[in-house]
Amino acid sequence: MIDWLTVKLPIPLHMHGNMMVEVSPDWEVLSQRVMPVSLTASDHDQRPSWSSSIRVTPGENMRISGNPAKFIQGHNVDGPEDPGELLAELLEHIGEALGKPLKLPNGLEGVTVSRLDLTHTFRTPEGVNAYAATTHLAQHAMVDRKGRGIAKGHSLSFGKATSPTQIVIYDKGKELKAHLPAGDVREALLALTDLDRLLRVELRIRRKYMHTHGLQALSAWNNGTLEEAWERAMGALKISDLQTTEIAEEDKRGRLFGLVQLWIAGKLPPMTRPTMFRTRAAIRKLYGVDILTAPPEKDPTAQAMRALVDDLNAKLAQIALGGGE
Repeated sequence: MIDWLTVKLPIPLHMHGNMMVEVSPDWEVLSQRVMPVSLTASDHDQRPSWSSSIRVTPGENMRISGNPAKFIQGHNVDGPEDPGELLAELLEHIGEALGKPLKLPNGLEGVTVSRLDLTHTFRTPEGVNAYAATTHLAQHAMVDRKGRGIAKGHSLSFGKATSPTQIVIYDKGKELKAHLPAGDVREALLALTDLDRLLRVELRIRRKYMHTHGLQALSAWNNGTLEEAWERAMGALKISDLQTTEIAEEDKRGRLFGLVQLWIAGKLPPMTRPTMFRTRAAIRKLYGVDILTAPPEKDPTAQAMRALVDDLNAKLAQIALGGGE
């Protein structure tokens, strides 16, 4: 599903009282800019503000930024997947909140996008809750060109907030319990089985990615481009594994293989920083493990997590389209 959307639309929107003006001591206008306003859904009294607010910046070309699923339905456990259909529904709800109808004059023509988040919720294997899964991935997983993840609370992030793409993995059940909405939505969420086994995987795609791949127009995003973006990012997610039973042919004297065995045993010798990174790159190329992560374990959690990551990598297309378990 699409979990966040930031777009600029060819729709003029003017509102009073949302202009910031900078003036000199002589009252000369130095600069002025339009400030965004925060809108809430029409049934805001039934939901906390975190779930229903969305930012709208007025102007000749209005801008919208926020979580459309939360604004439309009060939660983002599941939600819309088609960008065009999602935007049309979002505009209808924003128009209701503003008290004026909003409609694109020519479909998606002229609509540009600068952020789009894709997400999928996994159910972790029996015996492993989502928090344990996140903790394990923090110790053993890495993403090509992004390195190891940064853990904060119950979430794990691969890549910076300024990167073209960022992968965020977190305990969805814990988030839901901390921010449960009211009414029927609350009851439905609490009725979900194995809430502590819900592991959310998000791919946050930003402006730099759009420009690199020619996807600035929202109309360029379809099932194919969504799937391709997910595959490109998630295919780089790796978890250290014990798949080093033979010496690679290129490792003539087995020096790198020996270092891998020392790493598995927790006895990797000290190295200078340049030597460590050269050795790490060579070992990753030949043996597919990252010696800067913790060595793999043989306990049930480790086995379950390897199965989970294998499943994630095997079902990329299904996940990108919102399918799969």
